[in-house]
Amino acid sequence: MYFWGLFVKFLLFSTCHLIISAVVIRSSEANTCSSEKALTITHVYSVPGDGSTPLPPIESDDQNLVFRHQISLKSPASDCEKDSLISDLMARLAALETGMSSMKEEVQGCCGSEEHGGPPKLKSGFHKNCNGRGKFVPRLGGCQCDDGWEGPDCSTKSCPDNCGGNGKCVDGVCQCSEGYTGTDCSEKLCIPDCKFGTCVNGICVCEKGYTGVSCTEKLCIPDCEFGTCVDGICVCEKGYTGVSCTEKLCIPDCEFGTCVDGICVCEKGYTGVSCSEKLCIPDCEFGTCVDGICVCEKGYTGVSCSEKLCIPDCGRFGKCVDGICVCAKGYTGVNCREKLCIPDCGRFGKCIDGTCKCSEGYTGPVCRKKKCPVDCGEHGRCVDGVCQCSEGYTGTACKEKKCAVDCRPNGRCVGGTCVCNEGFIGDSCSIDIAGLCSGNGRYIIATGTCECDDGWEGPDCSERSCPNGCANNGVCVDGVCQCASGFTGPDCSEEVCPLDCGENGKCVGGFCQCAVGYTGPSCREVDCVVSCGENGRCDGGQCFCEEGFYGEACSELMAAESLRLVSTTEDSLNIAWDLLLDIDYYILTYFPFGEEQLKKQQQVSENQDSYRIMGLNPGTLYQIILYQIKNRVTSDPAELQGRTDDASLGTLWVTEEYEDALEIEWENPSNKVDYFKLMYKARSGGAETAVMVPQSDDAKTRYTISDLSPSTTYDIKLQSVRGLVEGKASSAVGVTGIDGPKNLRTTNVGEDTASLSWERSQADIDRYMLSYTSLDGATEEVAVDKSKDSTVVSNLIPGMEYIFELWAVKGNKRSKRTSVTATTDIDAPKNLKASAVTETEYSLTWNPPIAQIDGYTLIYEDSDGNSQEVNLDSASKSYVLRGLRMGYEYTVYLLAYKGNLQSKRARTAFFTEIDPPTNLQSSEISTSEASLTWTAPTAQIDGYTLTYEDADGNSQDINLDAGSTSYTLTGLSKGMKYNVYLKAYKGSQRSTQATTFFSTRYRLAIAYTHPKDCNQVHLSGNSKSGIYSIYPGGDKGKAIRAYCDMETDGGGWTVLQRRSSGKLDFNQKWRVYVEGFGDPNDEYWLGLESLYLLTSTSGPYELRVDLRAGSESAYALYRTFTVGSSRDKYKLTVGDYSGTAGITVITAS
Repeated sequence: MYFWGLFVKFLLFSTCHLIISAVVIRSSEANTCSSEKALTITHVYSVPGDGSTPLPPIESDDQNLVFRHQISLKSPASDCEKDSLISDLMARLAALETGMSSMKEEVQGCCGSEEHGGPPKLKSGFHKNCNGRGKFVPRLGGCQCDDGWEGPDCSTKSCPDNCGGNGKCVDGVCQCSEGYTGTDCSEKLCIPDCKFGTCVNGICVCEKGYTGVSCTEKLCIPDCEFGTCVDGICVCEKGYTGVSCTEKLCIPDCEFGTCVDGICVCEKGYTGVSCSEKLCIPDCEFGTCVDGICVCEKGYTGVSCSEKLCIPDCGRFGKCVDGICVCAKGYTGVNCREKLCIPDCGRFGKCIDGTCKCSEGYTGPVCRKKKCPVDCGEHGRCVDGVCQCSEGYTGTACKEKKCAVDCRPNGRCVGGTCVCNEGFIGDSCSIDIAGLCSGNGRYIIATGTCECDDGWEGPDCSERSCPNGCANNGVCVDGVCQCASGFTGPDCSEEVCPLDCGENGKCVGGFCQCAVGYTGPSCREVDCVVSCGENGRCDGGQCFCEEGFYGEACSELMAAESLRLVSTTEDSLNIAWDLLLDIDYYILTYFPFGEEQLKKQQQVSENQDSYRIMGLNPGTLYQIILYQIKNRVTSDPAELQGRTDDASLGTLWVTEEYEDALEIEWENPSNKVDYFKLMYKARSGGAETAVMVPQSDDAKTRYTISDLSPSTTYDIKLQSVRGLVEGKASSAVGVTGIDGPKNLRTTNVGEDTASLSWERSQADIDRYMLSYTSLDGATEEVAVDKSKDSTVVSNLIPGMEYIFELWAVKGNKRSKRTSVTATTDIDAPKNLKASAVTETEYSLTWNPPIAQIDGYTLIYEDSDGNSQEVNLDSASKSYVLRGLRMGYEYTVYLLAYKGNLQSKRARTAFFTEIDPPTNLQSSEISTSEASLTWTAPTAQIDGYTLTYEDADGNSQDINLDAGSTSYTLTGLSKGMKYNVYLKAYKGSQRSTQATTFFSTRYRLAIAYTHPKDCNQVHLSGNSKSGIYSIYPGGDKGKAIRAYCDMETDGGGWTVLQRRSSGKLDFNQKWRVYVEGFGDPNDEYWLGLESLYLLTSTSGPYELRVDLRAGSESAYALYRTFTVGSSRDKYKLTVGDYSGTAGITVITAS
């Protein structure tokens, strides 16, 4: 059984108990009797409930003996009437009444008995019939009234619950005080009436959609965040809209986007305050957007230039992540080329290329095993540097073994095995090998077999052998081969030929092998010197070839005739040849001259006499080879060279016209040229200028003709040149432009504006054109009046670098551009807000600036002037301030920065909350006083507000100064439960409240000789905490030693477990938990069986759990608590939680 905290104490309290106060009247005249004095004995019982008023006093005198019985039942009072413990209570009352009857008889025996001459008398004012509304009880000496009646003779109508203390009873009907209603005046009235709600205990609980003291005000649902609720409708402040005025308006409107919280959220592909500017997607993080493509800075790559390059690269064992190599498992180093040792080599090894190199004396894959000085071999293992040998082995290296048998006299034991003398074998060297091979061979010890002499065979060399085993072509009979049919020779290995080979051949393997110049099965026919193959025939020793074939063996084919070039284009060559032979097909091979590695082949059908070779490069000389194929014979090659036509030059046009230059451009031909010849001349006269322009690697070549005269017409011609061949010329006409403005500069730059000035053009112009391009690639152009030499550009993006360009325009002519670069100031973060997380933590949120920034600087300062500074990254939109001092005002400044640029500061301020006082406890509780103590909060405060409230709902507030840590409550009602609330305050701030409760004592104690629990020990007058004997159910035969807490919450608690120092082991077996263990004065557990006896025979009980950790404390109170029997496995049931520890301390059954 384990519980939370460093100090845990469980307290058990009986909630239904009897406290009796008696007024003792001692007689002033001893042993005197007067018949003239009647003695009235009165018993008054009261069971006050919640809100009941104390009983009116009944005074005693010489003729009236009054016994007043006040029964106090702790809550839940409504359950006590149904509880089995009522029978115990009634038994106690009956015993009390019996004692009182005895006393009454003694007293009345003196003055009213028949011995003194008078009949028995009744109490004055009492009637035996009790007015028909009750019955007379002799032993009580008075009437026991029916329900609804009261008084000595049951003649007065009673009111329910004595009107709850909120009215007076008149003839059985409650007349309620102002502000109360109901048959027993227990219901508080709501003033004024609840129009759209229900009155609950004097407070209007409004219907949904209404609020106010009388529920007459319509609510706006949801609340108006930036507006005013008028008759259930939000009237928004300027700049806000929506049902609850929570949506910020965007000013200006979002052109290509959606307005979200006052900021335009742009559609894909747009940016800017109003989403009117196009951008690169995704943004170029470390690069420049050029025509929708990010041109990355050095060291970055990727579509958005956001990926850092790793230099050097990470190789095949790593991955580059944000410029850093993240190595694969088993590798390390800057570029992931160093192998790791997994696991590491420890302190007795060093990792070299993934392998542990162990220090001297250590071994193993991770160098953690001590090495033995010698190898322990297969019959031992190295344990901590020493060889431990297997069974039957010994020696420092476990290599020595005893022999199982005696090797003598023909051998000796070496390493557990018999080593035999020469000529002997066997486990014990007892076999003589001289007679093992029949005298016809020798015994080979290594193989265990006989090696027979020539002419002998068999396992023991006792059988005669035949040569070569008769070659498997005969049978060996006593060493002589008897050959099968078709074979001959001593070993039957020679085959017999069926025909005689004569003098022109010899028999080999059963066939005649002919001499050169002869053939046939018997070598009698004359043969050709070489084979004529399938393309000729042999006749009389000579080959006769088929048409087209030639050569001694008819193995060569004639080449195709008359191969010629018919026509050419830029990408094709058309060839032809003569058809002379009936062939199978042609193979055409072609490649650029001198580049045979680019060779291509094409099969051509046998009936074609021409072919067009397509897909060639312009202006290229090709080598062409044609082969004829017949009967798998390839002919001699027929070869030809042919050049494709040069590619024509693309269109030439003038792309830019400047005051002193013309920019021209043309499409490159498809083939590579040596250079382009450019010629230009002014129409107004002068010499022609020629320039050699190299061909670019792009699809087009661009060139700028400079040093020209302004406003002049030029004729331009262009030709391609390759070797000595010049291509066709292309021509164009260009006119130079006017002079432009000069010395463009910025005079003032803000967050979204830039002021520019320049020197005006000297020429007569129509206007100026100004363009400005942001670093993200967005470009705008505006016209400027020709008379101006300055202008202001607005609606720029904060923190953005811009390139400003200015030129003059006249008609369709434009001057040369002048430019300047400037960066706008970065804007400040907006909407900086602070919200509390805990007493010492505040969360800051803000909207980021529009500008791209490097980060933020956050400064926060308390009211004493102490400040701190924090740097945040550019992605941050929130930050949590921790470790703040409670009860202080903090001012927060936030600014953005980019490089050396800083924005203006955003500001907000807040007050931290005051922490509450802790460890609020009650002690020294009497009938009318109680002492309270607590621990002060850490915050600086102005004082405390102490509120205490009795069970009837009466409360009182007391203001205490900031230095107070204790207070004594006086003038309390006896036997009353009090709830106490303590708050700290500073100015208008209030902390959360600390709470506790206690009950004041009753005047007199009850003497219990066998108290059933610590509550009855407390009621018996014991006020000191300690160990006492208790008797569950009052059974004096079942005494339990328990620790009673007489200080906590009014005292009388039975401590069932205490854990404080941790020196007692609570990890015990089940039986020990059943019986209990430990020292009641220190850490201990009362025992499950004892808890069962307590809660099953007495009760009901409350369970209190006190927890302490350092200076902090908390408690949990459960007003329902029972423990089942062993049959139910001591099932725990708790319920009706209250306290400060949180309901999760114990979860109800």
